[in-house]
Amino acid sequence: MGYWVGYDHWKKGICSEAARALIEYAHQVLGMTRVVAHCLTRNIGSARVMEKVGLSREGHLIKHANHKGVFEDVYVYGIVLPGR
Repeated sequence: MGYWVGYDHWKKGICSEAARALIEYAHQVLGMTRVVAHCLTRNIGSARVMEKVGLSREGHLIKHANHKGVFEDVYVYGIVLPGR
């Protein structure tokens, strides 16, 4: 799962609403039993969205992503959904 929201639209619940809908669709329509996502550790807002929709922090990857020429740490989040 991934998302990108322009600054003017932050803190309006858009990501949380979209993430909930995506998880429900993945589970109900696609039959998925697991959803994963990640964010840069400095992106506190993104981490909060993932926690708000029920994902749990599962890992911390050191110097994992090259973002604009700088290697940054990444948090890994996931949720296990009920099987059918």
